[in-house]
Amino acid sequence: MNRSQALKAAVLRWGKSAAVRDNGAAKASTPEQRAAAGAEGKALRLSIPQDRRPTREERDKLDDCLWRSGMYRYTDGNISTLGPFSAFHVRGQGDTWEEAFAKADANYPSTAPKKLAA
Repeated sequence: MNRSQALKAAVLRWGKSAAVRDNGAAKASTPEQRAAAGAEGKALRLSIPQDRRPTREERDKLDDCLWRSGMYRYTDGNISTLGPFSAFHVRGQGDTWEEAFAKADANYPSTAPKKLAA
C-alpha cells in the first residue's frame, strides 16, 4: 500500500478529516529498538526513588526513552481544527500501512467501515 492508497482507506474510515503520516525510515525505530527503549525507560523509572522528583538529566533520559519507544514509521488518524489551532489525533501506528490500520481498527472498532471490518 502506498501513501495515496492509505489516504483513501483513511478517508473511508474517518471522512474528510482523515490524515496519514509517513515519518520516514530515518526517524522510525525497529521493534527491537522500541522494546529496548521501553525497557531502558522502565529501569530508569524504577531507579528513581519515589520520595524525590527526577533530576533534569533523568527527565531528559525518560523523555528520550519515551520518544524512541513510540517511533513507528506509519501513522494514521484524523485532524481536528478549532480556530487557529489544529491537532493530529493518532488512531493507529505501525511499521506498515496495513499494521497501522489494523491497530486503528482494533482501538476504534466503531469507526471502521462495515465493508473493511469484515
